[in-house]
Amino acid sequence: MSDAPQAKPRRWLKVALGASLIVNVLLIGIGVGSALHHRREILGPHMSLRQLTADLPEAARRTVDEIMTAHRDRIHHQVREVREKRRALADVLATETVDLAALEKAFQDVQAADALLQREIQAATQEMAVRLPVEARRELTRRMMRDGHRWKRGGDGDRHWRQPPPPSPPLPEGGA
Repeated sequence: MSDAPQAKPRRWLKVALGASLIVNVLLIGIGVGSALHHRREILGPHMSLRQLTADLPEAARRTVDEIMTAHRDRIHHQVREVREKRRALADVLATETVDLAALEKAFQDVQAADALLQREIQAATQEMAVRLPVEARRELTRRMMRDGHRWKRGGDGDRHWRQPPPPSPPLPEGGA
């Protein structure tokens, strides 16, 4: 009888963790799906590849576009796979009674599809790292990694990137 009370909390914990994973995967999927829709690769919140590469020399922009074009079909395929696996997971979660084995398999399938998608994105990123000149690579990295990826409206009505906050001053030696 002591097994029954322990089973319920574990089941609810698995369902809660599963729901959390689904939400995370969904958000990642939305970002990647948006990135691949209509040749607008979104690499950060509201940041298109065109905006990321705007300040790069023309040769570097062409290189990035060539690399993304070469990887696009494989990335699209993996995005479709992730979407299909997420739908299968949703179907398992929507059943009258939860089959934990089927739920576990569905989670594993989503994770495997996500891993393949990440590998393809990493392959494109590695190719950029090898082919781009150091200054272009640094500028691209700086733009991707900076804080403040949110848009703000300017006085002219256009949207502009909010500048990142200034770095914190260093702490004095020996204390706070």
